[in-house]
Amino acid sequence: MTRIVFSMTIAKSRYLLVYLIAIHTIMFITILSLLAISIWILVISLMMVFSLIYYCHKYQWIGSYNAIVKIERDSNEQWILCNQNGVQQSNLVLMSSVVTQQCVMLNFASPTIWKKNTITIMSDSVDAERLRQLRVYCRDAKTFQK
Repeated sequence: MTRIVFSMTIAKSRYLLVYLIAIHTIMFITILSLLAISIWILVISLMMVFSLIYYCHKYQWIGSYNAIVKIERDSNEQWILCNQNGVQQSNLVLMSSVVTQQCVMLNFASPTIWKKNTITIMSDSVDAERLRQLRVYCRDAKTFQK
């Protein structure tokens, strides 16, 4: 029988929202200066707006039932992602991670080959102790030696 050995609830992150807005603004200014006046500026501007909406939707800033609000790890090293609407994605394997002081990025592989999940967890969206435990787990050399 498997049991949950790690669980973390993820809330909205203001740091991530500021980052998304800043990156999209910088890219818009850069594209605007490169294209000057052309029909492509309209197309690329729309793409940038849709990109900002997509990522705000993905990270809970715009009402999304598919946003990940909880992650869990069981005793068999399988991960479970829980969406805001209660749907769970289970039997995920942690393939890689990026760990910094302010954020942790987790890359999961699911049993289906074509579906991968990447989650960005910022320090202001979770409990500090849980984030510390996750960072220690991801930095452990034995984590990815399977």
